[in-house]
Amino acid sequence: MKNAVDVFGDNQVSSWILMGLEPPEKTIEGIRKIAETGAIPLPKPFRPLFGSDYETRKPSTVKDAELIYTEWFETIKGCGLNPLKAKAGCVRCNACFPIRELWKFGID
Repeated sequence: MKNAVDVFGDNQVSSWILMGLEPPEKTIEGIRKIAETGAIPLPKPFRPLFGSDYETRKPSTVKDAELIYTEWFETIKGCGLNPLKAKAGCVRCNACFPIRELWKFGID
């Protein structure tokens, strides 16, 4: 990801990270590692697909999601990232991830 940031610039690279497949602490650790490269992490709740090997696996709890999104917000701000400066991609689209809302209103 660091190489991609070097090529495309600050706030122009992102990476999805699924919540609910590991403990929240590990997801937060992944968020930090992604953000430290200069890429914007996008935590998204895992949703089991019918017929898949994980169809019976439960998604994140609301409590875990709140913790992860709170840490996400603090981490990207602490790394000097600003998702509103993205020119393209998932960060710009905002359809699958409420990035503008989280950035504007925070988590309360």
